[in-house]
Amino acid sequence: MAPNFTGKWEMVKQENFDEYLKALEIGLILRKAAAVFAGKTKLDIEQNGDHFVIVRNGSEKDEFNIGTEFTTKNKLGEMKNLPKWGDNDRLVVDMTPTGKDGKPSTLYRYLASPDEMIVEVHCKDVVMKRYFKRI
Repeated sequence: MAPNFTGKWEMVKQENFDEYLKALEIGLILRKAAAVFAGKTKLDIEQNGDHFVIVRNGSEKDEFNIGTEFTTKNKLGEMKNLPKWGDNDRLVVDMTPTGKDGKPSTLYRYLASPDEMIVEVHCKDVVMKRYFKRI
């Protein structure tokens, strides 16, 4: 049975964020700016079966269904995303840049406990981890 990620979440710790941005070939100035904002990440997730609505920091919204590709845009460009259920009750999202720049990544979202969510993002041989607590 797939986990239910519904709830409000606040990031409490992250690992290898700068290394992940380096793997994406992001320059120093943009990496430093991203680090300032990344530490304040809050998520509001609504999940109804395989339908998700994820709002980051009260404004950035992604809405998608498992198995259906969707597109997102951010300061780094446009990304094609394909969400699916993976092993061990993980939500897996394959992320591919649409332009010539950028590197593909894979996101893994899972519950370590009912009140702790972990998000891993893999790019090349780098794994960035973010730890969230339910609020």
